[in-house]
Amino acid sequence: ADPPSGGGSGGGDGGGAAEETEEEELTSVQFCDSSIECQVEEGEACTDIHSHEIYSSPDDRCLATSTCVCAYGAPDTSDEEGCHVTLFSQCFTGDTFNFSVGNHSFQTMGIAPVVNSIRVLGKDCVAILFQFDLNSGDSWPFHEGLHNCDAVYEVLGQKSVGAVVVLQSSDYDSESHQADSDTDSATTPEGSLRLVDDGTMAVAGKLEIFHNGSWGTVCNDGFQGVEATVACRQLGFSVGVPVPSSRFGEGNGTIWMDDVDCTGSESELAQCSYSGGAWGSDDCSHSQDVGLHCFGCRVEVFLGSCSSGSFYDIFSEGEHWLGGLENNVSSIRVHGENCSATLWGADDAEVTFEEGEYDCDAFQQRLGSMVPLYLAISHIAPHVEFRLAGAGSSSSLGRLEVRYLGQWGTVCGNSFDDVAAAVVCRQLGLSGGVVAQASSFGFASGPIWLDQVTCLGEETSLEQCGHPGWGMSECDHSSDVAVICDEPCEVSLYEGCLAGAEHVFIQGVDSVEDLGPDAHSIVVRGRGCTATLWEFGVGKGDSRTFDEGEHNCSIFASLWGETHVSGVEVLPGPTVRLVDGDDGLSGRLEVSLGGVWGTVCDDNFGDADALVVCRQLGFEGGSIVDISAYGEGSGMIWMDEVACEGSEADLHECPSAGWGVHDCSHSQDVAIECIS
Repeated sequence: ADPPSGGGSGGGDGGGAAEETEEEELTSVQFCDSSIECQVEEGEACTDIHSHEIYSSPDDRCLATSTCVCAYGAPDTSDEEGCHVTLFSQCFTGDTFNFSVGNHSFQTMGIAPVVNSIRVLGKDCVAILFQFDLNSGDSWPFHEGLHNCDAVYEVLGQKSVGAVVVLQSSDYDSESHQADSDTDSATTPEGSLRLVDDGTMAVAGKLEIFHNGSWGTVCNDGFQGVEATVACRQLGFSVGVPVPSSRFGEGNGTIWMDDVDCTGSESELAQCSYSGGAWGSDDCSHSQDVGLHCFGCRVEVFLGSCSSGSFYDIFSEGEHWLGGLENNVSSIRVHGENCSATLWGADDAEVTFEEGEYDCDAFQQRLGSMVPLYLAISHIAPHVEFRLAGAGSSSSLGRLEVRYLGQWGTVCGNSFDDVAAAVVCRQLGLSGGVVAQASSFGFASGPIWLDQVTCLGEETSLEQCGHPGWGMSECDHSSDVAVICDEPCEVSLYEGCLAGAEHVFIQGVDSVEDLGPDAHSIVVRGRGCTATLWEFGVGKGDSRTFDEGEHNCSIFASLWGETHVSGVEVLPGPTVRLVDGDDGLSGRLEVSLGGVWGTVCDDNFGDADALVVCRQLGFEGGSIVDISAYGEGSGMIWMDEVACEGSEADLHECPSAGWGVHDCSHSQDVAIECIS
């Protein structure tokens, strides 16, 4: 039999009922089993092998065909106190979703109920359905009773439902269709999070947490990448980074959490340690409120007529049933780098929309005649890039930065060693690799994407190395890591004027077939690199050395003429030098890293260190002298706290505080005088 046309405890006007039963008062909903038959009319009964409920008179006789209702799968709560609400995907049958008093966000719960009929049980109870999320979009109240498919469709139309609030009607403001503030506070789940901003996408904002009946903020003391990612995961995203709260303005009310410390495994921020476990215990002001930017996929499905304007539902990553919306989808917008939205129809038909906005025409053209029943939102593994920044035009050294989810960020230096640096350099097409202090290249801003990176050395990309996860960092930017790579030397010898047939040589010594007089220009690449051409093979006959740079036909002819080329020697530049001295034996000490020259601080620098330098330069010995005779240097201070034993062949082999790690000024630059 058809369900009643209206809700409440009255059961409709009773039209068509037998005369002797028209005045009988209906009881509350009765819960029956298959042993009870409700006589609808002679020869017909409303029964089922499943438990079901009927609207009946006291003697269990239906008053009319229209007042006999079967609804399956719902528990018997008629004798329980409080409010109980069931949402049905079909007319009092199909999938069921049961709710008690409280606020229920479907997105947070990870469900997407289709609402075609509703049952509200409990004296003076009301269920408020919200279109998008709690107190978001249109809202519709349904009071105690049964609300059949026709009644629900008359109210909702084809709009979807994103949340439900269940409460006593005494706590309900009928004019605003909102729970009053006290009730909202009382029924919001403890520890709920929200981002407060004036934007519409709610992927960034001031972080607020719900405790003890009210919303409050979180202090940014100790709040870093791990904590941000835990919070964003709770909000339904994949990763998060803290951002300056000044972007969103100061909060008000209680600062609920301070000194938040998460391990990264928590499902809710409230599970992390904070303030000694005491809510509201802080030493902060609202100028320290946490700001948060969450990353992940987000899809807006627009409904209604394009010509008359449309409203939309917002969906996050995952699968969603579009029941009730399928004939009303007009366009779609996909947000998030490498995100896609696939609409599925009958017979496994599918259409995928990549990141972007699709207006009605573009959407309908791609969709064709397919009726979308499911929406699947997926996130392709994001494209990751690495670079070395902060060293000007040099790309072989600098602060290590990584681009993830469309945004550049840094890498924390915790556990990052020369093995990891070598992986980075190899990934960038360079050689070598040592860790340096990032402060030498200026301070960065934005997310710190990686921390606790550990590599074996066999990896082809830093992504393959071990780490806790993207955004899971406990660092600030003072711990950013920098990397110094060796820029390989490469030489191109052209038979034309920087054009024509090209002969390429890399670092080392090459004997080549006699090119005759055909070589006419040369390019030497790599900081400090040199190329020496030999007439009869390396070390034989005339030779000429060309420094880094381009040497066109006229320069080449003036230096080399028509001499044959039978050998090429490509060498890196020197790694130490003495500058601003008159005799080549003395001067300010400079070392080269990644082709960039810098000085050495005199902290702990003694004659044993000077001996290593002079021997590296081809002299017998040497000692340190006062820098004033040669003047202070500029630029990088590469080494400090150098501690050579004296037997090293290269200053780079000596222990030091770390490349670029120092607490010096250039007034402390080292100067050396060698003995020939």
